[in-house]
Amino acid sequence: MSTSGLLENIHWRRKMPTEFSSDLLLGGWLHSHEEDTPDEKIFRPDSYPFPPSRGRYGYEFLEGGSLVLLEPGP
Repeated sequence: MSTSGLLENIHWRRKMPTEFSSDLLLGGWLHSHEEDTPDEKIFRPDSYPFPPSRGRYGYEFLEGGSLVLLEPGP
């Protein structure tokens, strides 16, 4: 495989599938700022063992399509 073919394959693997079960999104997702890149913000399930942080923001996807913004602090 040529180098350009390899790069095309890597790009293809990162694309969002056109169909997926929305049940996979249900629950809390927190910002994993340690893993961000200049082009992407990374979120992980709230059950992920995050390292200590001064707070994380995120989202909670609820059944029925509601969304709750999660913010650090009391």
